[in-house]
Amino acid sequence: MKVRRPAITIVLFLSLGLLWGCFSPPSSNDKVKVTASIFPLADIAASVGGDWVEVQVLIPAGASPHVFEPTPEAFRQFAKTRLFVMVGAGLEFWAQELIAAVADETPAVVRAADGVQLIQMTAHQEEGSEPHLHDHGLGNPHVWLDPMVAISLAENIGQALMHLDPEHSQEYGEHLTTYQEQLRALDEHIRETAGQFRIKEYVAFHPAWSYFARRYGLVEVGVIQESPGREPTPKHLQSIIRTIQDHGIRAVFAEPQFNPSAASVLASEANVRVLILDPLGGPDLPGRDSYIGLMEYNLKMIREAME
Repeated sequence: MKVRRPAITIVLFLSLGLLWGCFSPPSSNDKVKVTASIFPLADIAASVGGDWVEVQVLIPAGASPHVFEPTPEAFRQFAKTRLFVMVGAGLEFWAQELIAAVADETPAVVRAADGVQLIQMTAHQEEGSEPHLHDHGLGNPHVWLDPMVAISLAENIGQALMHLDPEHSQEYGEHLTTYQEQLRALDEHIRETAGQFRIKEYVAFHPAWSYFARRYGLVEVGVIQESPGREPTPKHLQSIIRTIQDHGIRAVFAEPQFNPSAASVLASEANVRVLILDPLGGPDLPGRDSYIGLMEYNLKMIREAME
């Protein structure tokens, strides 16, 4: 009797091949192409989307959405996207130019801050601001710097992915639930740490930290740049120095997206330290290459100033 092992072997390999096809990760062509305006949104989208999305970020590390101008590469990048994730709330004033350029194949757009109650800009934040640099309709757009608000941002992004790619809604929903649990744990950690701060007042580089401050009981008593990209006047710096002295503030914050010279001058005159808060992070910045890692980094910097 003949033994037909080769045939059995062929069937076995074919079966294994079919099984591998079921469990292998999707190819690049199968993934939903997602473009996010800023890195924190890109990381949230990647966390919710998992293997079924391919995420890229428009604004590189070290650049600011407040003064961003789309480059030819940004237009090429945007033309390939199926879902554009932006903060909204007036932050991406330049986005319409990108969307108009791909009118024939306009991507789905999710404004992640939709439904979030915006903090109104205070007088010291808005006075003298230039509309093309800081046109937020008196609403502060830096909503992602509150981890509990980030839960809502993740929800909006997850719902957009489910609508765009219903075949993988279950996976998106599972990833969303897991990530939101991680954000709640982050919030609890920050809350416990902030509860031990001896100093509650701070001077920000620009008004990015209002949502963080509201959540964790801090008070912004001044900003160095009243409008992003606009250098402070000597009169304004003298006013901030008096504020620092009056409130016993031990450090001022600079940000890597802007020239730190004003913060350095202020710190020298007021005899305080300069610490770097980073509202954006980036994929190639160790310790700041995820949204959660970024917030842990910022908590460390704030703790140094407040203890």
